[in-house]
Amino acid sequence: MATEQDARPSADQAAHRRTAGALLRRYWFGVVLWKRVLIALVLGTIVGLALGEAAVQLKWMGDVFIRLIRMVVAPLVFFSIVSGIASMGDPKRLGAIGSKTLGLYLTLTVIAVSVGMIMGVIFQPGVGDRRYSGLNPYALGFAMYTDIKRICDAPTDEDRQWFPELAGTPWLPALDHAMRNFKDESFIGQYLSPRLMREFRLFALVDDDQQDTLEVSAIHDETGYRRVRETLARQYDLGSREPNIQVWDVNLRGDRSLTLRHTQHNDRPLHESAGEVLKHVARLWGFGVQLESVNSKGEVTRRREVPVRA
Repeated sequence: MATEQDARPSADQAAHRRTAGALLRRYWFGVVLWKRVLIALVLGTIVGLALGEAAVQLKWMGDVFIRLIRMVVAPLVFFSIVSGIASMGDPKRLGAIGSKTLGLYLTLTVIAVSVGMIMGVIFQPGVGDRRYSGLNPYALGFAMYTDIKRICDAPTDEDRQWFPELAGTPWLPALDHAMRNFKDESFIGQYLSPRLMREFRLFALVDDDQQDTLEVSAIHDETGYRRVRETLARQYDLGSREPNIQVWDVNLRGDRSLTLRHTQHNDRPLHESAGEVLKHVARLWGFGVQLESVNSKGEVTRRREVPVRA
C-alpha cells in the first residue's frame, strides 16, 4: 500500500519536470527567430548524417512542415498588408510606400529572372562537373547564335571553309534568316560549327545492344565533325523521337478488330505505358485492338492486345 512519503517524491519529480519544460520553452522562444532556424538546420544536418539513408523515413515530417508553411503564407501576407495599411493615418505616406514597394518588387524580379536565365539557360556545366546532367539545349542554342555573329564579324579560315555564304556578311540579317527559316534539327545541321564541337567536347558513340563494347564513331576531324553534327541533329528530329505507329490492318468482315504496327527506331521498344494508351484507343474504337512492335529485321518482338469488351 502506497504511503504519503512514497507519493511525495513522484509529485516533486513531476513539478520539477514541469518547471524544466517551462524554462526550456521560455528560453527557446526567447531566442531570435533566425537563430532558431539556424539551430534547426544544424540539428537536421546532424540527424541526416547520423542516420544516413534511414533519414528518408523522416521525409514526411519535412513534407508536413512545408505544406503548413504554404497554408499560412497567403493569409499571413494578407493580414500583414491589412495591418500595415490600417496603422497608417496619412494616405500620402501609403502612396509613397506603395511606389517604393512596387519598384523594389520589379527590381528583385528582374534580378531573379536574370540569374535564372544565366544559370538555367546559358550555363553549361562541364562533363566532370557534379552539376552535369547532359547537354543543355538552351546553352547550345545560345552558343550557336553567338557563334554565328562571330563567324560574320571575325571568321577564321575554318569558318570560311565550312560557312562560305556566312563568313564576313552582316550578322543581323544572318541571325534573322537563321531564326526564321531553321528550327531544331535543321538549325543544328546547318550552323553547328567545328569550333563549338571542340568547346562542348562533342563526339559520337554507337551503342549497339548486340555488342559488349561502345564504339566511338566520330572524333574531331573533318569526317568526324560532319558525323557529330548529323548525329546531334537527328536527336532533335521528331521523326526519330516520336514512335512510328501506323494502322496495319482492320478486320471489317469479322470482329472489326484493329491492328496497329509500331516500327522500332534503333530497335528501341515502347514504354510500358503503351498498354494504358492502347486501352484508351480500344475504348475509342469500340472493338478489340492489337499493337505489334517490329524490329529492324521485320520481326515482331512484342504483341499487345486489348480484347473486345462484352
